Amino acid sequence: MALSSAPLHKGQLPWGGLLLTGPAYSGRETIYPNGSLLFQNVTQKDTGAYTLQMLMQIFDSMKVSVQFHVYHGPDDPIISPSNTYFRSRRNLSLSCQTASNPPALYSWFVNGEFLSSSQELLIPNITANNSGSYTCFVYNSVTGLNKTTVKYIEVLEPVTTPSIQVTNTTVKELDSVFLNCSSNDTRISIHWLFNGQILELTDSMKLSLDNRTLSIDPVKREDSG
Repeated sequence: MALSSAPLHKGQLPWGGLLLTGPAYSGRETIYPNGSLLFQNVTQKDTGAYTLQMLMQIFDSMKVSVQFHVYHGPDDPIISPSNTYFRSRRNLSLSCQTASNPPALYSWFVNGEFLSSSQELLIPNITANNSGSYTCFVYNSVTGLNKTTVKYIEVLEPVTTPSIQVTNTTVKELDSVFLNCSSNDTRISIHWLFNGQILELTDSMKLSLDNRTLSIDPVKREDSG
């Protein structure tokens, strides 16, 4: 890319048969005798004001400036917050960010269906039906480039009160007893408490693979509680 004006000491400056360079010179700039400035491999850092200074034989000088803009992006968008799980009956607020010049255009898709053209997404009073994939699509109208980021969100419903079925609440020592925890909820983990404390299994206790059933065989007096 070539400009007809040059930054002060940006590129190579002929002086007394030598080529002088300034602190902003990166090796990608070339100044031509007619005052043109050539950029190679333009980057975002090249954005800024450039000034061409012309020195006259009578030691007068003239300056002309130009503002140079580099269009770029968008970068990969970032969806925040980073949470995956959200409680139901609350508002879901998501934000999407990307680096882009000019600013990117934003769109939201939920499970592949268009939902909103905004950087922020707000869904009030969410339920389990709002679980799914949330896609932030960003587009730069000048560069013609676009990027997407997909985030999976799961909305968790409140856990209902479980119930316990037991073969017998009053047993003789050395008998056996089975306790079963019943719940209609899914995707839950079950833990047993004994007198308000996390149950520590003894040699006579066994749990099923899903922790729903606790068997005690044989029962000992210290198992009362």
